[in-house]
Amino acid sequence: MDTIDLATGVPDIGSPPSAAAAATEAINRGDTRYVGAAGIAPLREAVSRSLLEERGLSYEPSQIMVTAGAKLSVFCVLSALVGPGSAVVLPVPHYGGYRGQIERLGGRIVGLGTTPDTGYKLTRAQLRDALDDDTRVVLLNSPANPSGAVYSADELAGLADVVVNHSSATIVSDEIYARFVYDGRPAPSLGSLGPEVLARTVTIDGVSKAYGMTGWRVGYAAGPRAVIDVARRVHAGLCNCAPSISQWAAWGALTGAPRDHHDPRRHQELRDLSHAVVDRWRGIRTVRPSGAIYQLIELVPEELGIATGEEASFFESWTSRARVSVAHDNRFGAPVFGRLTFSVPRPELEEGLRRLSVALEQLADTNQLSARRGTAR
Repeated sequence: MDTIDLATGVPDIGSPPSAAAAATEAINRGDTRYVGAAGIAPLREAVSRSLLEERGLSYEPSQIMVTAGAKLSVFCVLSALVGPGSAVVLPVPHYGGYRGQIERLGGRIVGLGTTPDTGYKLTRAQLRDALDDDTRVVLLNSPANPSGAVYSADELAGLADVVVNHSSATIVSDEIYARFVYDGRPAPSLGSLGPEVLARTVTIDGVSKAYGMTGWRVGYAAGPRAVIDVARRVHAGLCNCAPSISQWAAWGALTGAPRDHHDPRRHQELRDLSHAVVDRWRGIRTVRPSGAIYQLIELVPEELGIATGEEASFFESWTSRARVSVAHDNRFGAPVFGRLTFSVPRPELEEGLRRLSVALEQLADTNQLSARRGTAR
């Protein structure tokens, strides 16, 4: 029986024909050399138009830098803002890639736990209590990986008010899943709340998720020139530039592909299927994802008959028994969190969820029987 992969964060969509055509044309023209670290002008202009038309963000092309993937955009921006001892506020659970980047820069992670009661979203009061003179960055991700949380405009306004009026920090707003939203609800962009907020915000996005172009490696950051100029120099020192052919492919996607290329109706159906199953699992907390492509799994150790510190081994036993891979191993900020990707072919998702359901019941029964025997002794 083959293992089903529900761990990888790759949407089940192909790259648009317009991206392939633009890349091919660039190759045929001979546009295959280094380009500037900021990125090719046509792509930055297309990003500027897209951010304005779709999210109400007003950035000049000179305020935009193109990198080899949105993950690198985050790192270059953090490199411009964070040094040894700098505090970075990070909601928990969070995308697994953030922690390593902050630690490599010598930053101090201020992890703020969130719960199902708030939809795994950071609250204004939490943020206000966490800020201090060392806080350089508040890192937000909406729609969020791994929880699927989407902050409302009012929620974002409350967080922005705290940052702007009670700190000198910059908000890094990772919006790579902005188009993956469900139930007719928008995913407001933090920088759209007004000029004062925009001036304190760096917006991160890319073509990987919405256009099925994870392997092309094109992301971008848009923000205050002072931050982007430093981040661009970091990027130049790391890799000179994002691949020129990939940049033309990204330009082709932004200018030639439909905005619903990611098939939102199909993804909402997959979200509904995933949540309906996971929400019934014994010993698991979760919420209905409002966005992104993931279903969060939070273990409740006392309901599963496992002790604190045994979460990782439980995940390993569960997924190996089911022959289904899910992402876990403390990468989301705490060992109780795991994540499955529902952006896969529906038959694979159905079978993967079935296997996980059966294996979870078997393990939970075994653990609770062992616990009862231990108590009897």
